[in-house]
Amino acid sequence: MTWRHYKSTVEGRRGSVLLDTGFASRLPPGQLTELGWFGVYCRLDPGGAYWHPSETDALDAIESDLLRLREGVGQGNAVYVRRLDTRGIREYYIYFRVGTDLRGILARLQLLHPGYRIEYDQQPDPAWDRYKAWLSERRSA
Repeated sequence: MTWRHYKSTVEGRRGSVLLDTGFASRLPPGQLTELGWFGVYCRLDPGGAYWHPSETDALDAIESDLLRLREGVGQGNAVYVRRLDTRGIREYYIYFRVGTDLRGILARLQLLHPGYRIEYDQQPDPAWDRYKAWLSERRSA
């Protein structure tokens, strides 16, 4: 993994992005055709920051659990490629194989962190078009 950090404006909101650029020159084989999204909403008003400083440990714990649970779906079945922080929310993007149960990760995260609103959605992206757009976004940032 080759992670790059940059600032960006996403849908009119200022954001901080971590992007794994390791797939820029060679996308994975056509098996990881779905893109999953996890949104973790802050509980405290972050003011002018992305999150309130007193929530850092809790948000980091949710991230750690998300990544640990993602590893549990099987080697090569789910690849974490992007984190986006905007005011009041952390978003995680994971490409995965059809049939991989990322919804199960959502249920476990909600049990582990009941005080937080955590959401999940997914969409097909067989050509990794979103990832390619993020690579372009990074170049222009």
